[in-house]
Order: sequence, then structure tokens, then C-alpha cells
Amino acid sequence: MKKSKMKKMQLSMIAMLAATSMSFTAACDRATPVPAPPGLAVIPANQGSPYMPRALLLTIRDRALVLPSGEVCPASGACPALSALRGEPARPLAIDFEAGLLMAELSQAFDQIAQVLAFNEALCLRVSGAGMARCLDVHPRSAEALGAWMDAEKPLAKIRLMVRADGMEVVTVRGKIPGPDRYGPSIPTKSGSHDFNLLASSLAKLAAFLPSENEAALLSSPRTTAQTAARALGALGNASEEQFEKLVFIY
Repeated sequence: MKKSKMKKMQLSMIAMLAATSMSFTAACDRATPVPAPPGLAVIPANQGSPYMPRALLLTIRDRALVLPSGEVCPASGACPALSALRGEPARPLAIDFEAGLLMAELSQAFDQIAQVLAFNEALCLRVSGAGMARCLDVHPRSAEALGAWMDAEKPLAKIRLMVRADGMEVVTVRGKIPGPDRYGPSIPTKSGSHDFNLLASSLAKLAAFLPSENEAALLSSPRTTAQTAARALGALGNASEEQFEKLVFIY
């Protein structure tokens, strides 16, 4: 066999192997459903985005942030070991969002994460949708940073969803969405529980009135459970065909 013909055959085989490898890699990169561990906050199946297994998964234990290595971040201040993790390319940060925790128990962990995230980088809050792990992609901001967000030129409407014990308030710079009681929340509790169905329809109407807005913020009281916050974030992100692509999470 001539050398040129043999070389062509070798190149053809290499090309086929490369194509097979690329196909296999692409298949691996697609979001394979990951079963959700017990204890996570639960959202409807159509909310959030698929959880990517390559994410750096953090957890919270006794109010402290625990890194994938098992190292526990300090009780207050920055977490140098967390900063060191950010040197790994293409590995977004994710954190387990346990349903029973209160927002007061999550604030320190979110503060440490916010310090290492780039301004436009999102954190994946890992939740459960139809038994599979899902992501609620949020941009954590401290209460101190809320003023800067409010003073910024954009977004224009400053859409805020405030979660309280007596219900939820939907507010923009033009005022709040009125509820059944003009002095009460936009969406009062129903039979002692937050009314997420009414929230979804209210947000869809708001999105239709503000079609150019794609950013909104969630503020919750310290006694709000992670489950309630997750449902509110899911509804906010899913409003009007996922119009609010950027969710600012005020902890």
C-alpha cells in the first residue's frame, strides 16, 4: 500500500475517533437529570434550570458554609479557601438550599459567597423539581448593597418582591401592586400559607406592563423559610416566559 494512501486512511481514522470523542463529550455536557437529595426546597417542575454536576457544590451546616473538601468557612468575615476555589475554570458555584432553614441562618454563607462572585456571576441555589435537582440562578447582594442597587441607573423599574409573614408585596418605583386590603400586602396569605398561584398571575401582569425589564429582586424577612424563598424565587424567575432573567437575592 502506498504511503500516501496509508496516511489518508490514518487521518480518516483519527477524524472518526475525534468525531466520536466530540459526540461523547457533547452528550456528557448535556444536563443529565440528577436525582435531588432529600431535604432540599421543592419548586414546580417547570421552574429553574437543570443542575449541572460539574458545579462546585457548597452546603450549610450549623449556619456555616462548608466547602466541597469538607473545610468549614470562618464564622464571620471572608473565607480565603472559598476564594481559592474560584481559580478553577468553568465550575460555577452551587449551594444546597435546605427547606427547613430560615433566611437568618443563611445570611452569613451568602455574604461569604457574594464576596467572591464576579458582579454578573450567578450562584446556583440547588432545589428539587419533580424529584430532580434544579438550579435557581441568583445574584446575591447584602442588605447594605440594596441602596446601591436602588440608586443604579438600571434596572429602571426596580421590581422587588418582598416576602413577609403576612404575605408578599410586589413593588416598583411606581408603587406597589394593590391587594384586597389597600393597607395590606399585594398577595396576602391564604389559609395561613403564601399564595404562589396569585403571585404567579400578578407577576405575569407586571411583566406585561414592563416588557423591557429583565431584572428583579427578592427580599425576605429573617424568619422566612428557605422553602418559601425558593418558591418565591422560582415564581419570579418564571414570570411571563422567564422574563426576569436576572434575580437579585437580598439576604
